[in-house]
Amino acid sequence: MHQAPAVSFSADRSRWQLRCILALFFNAVVVLGIFELGQPQSGLQIAALAWTLLASVLIALLGWYQSPRGTLRWTGGHWHWSGYAEQPVCTVDLRMDFQSSLLLSLQRQGKRSDWLWLDAASDPASWRAFRRAVISGQCGFPDEEDVQTMHSHGEVA
Repeated sequence: MHQAPAVSFSADRSRWQLRCILALFFNAVVVLGIFELGQPQSGLQIAALAWTLLASVLIALLGWYQSPRGTLRWTGGHWHWSGYAEQPVCTVDLRMDFQSSLLLSLQRQGKRSDWLWLDAASDPASWRAFRRAVISGQCGFPDEEDVQTMHSHGEVA
């Protein structure tokens, strides 16, 4: 089985993630308005819900604004993230695939996972090759050494 060729992708803040945050915020405002009209609530309860909604969207926007930026590079054998100064090698797990946007989880040995929203618009020239590299890494196909080991043990016909 052949590995995907080496490729690198410049990651910026995801416009898709921002649109999701804003869409969820506007939907929540509509639901809050309907809730306020349909239920006899005190002004204090509605104000508390509105402040909670506002705080939630501000936290989400702050998280989007502080989202990591850098270069994710596939060398043909390992993933490297430029945001990791001391240990750039990491594993990449595909969490969601929306064709022109990916949600990835980056994991270094002994460290917590970092999440990246990546958009094709950030680096359109590299997107297709990059996406192929991410998806091929998720398939779990055995590499040549594993196949040779399976043949020598009689596990493959």
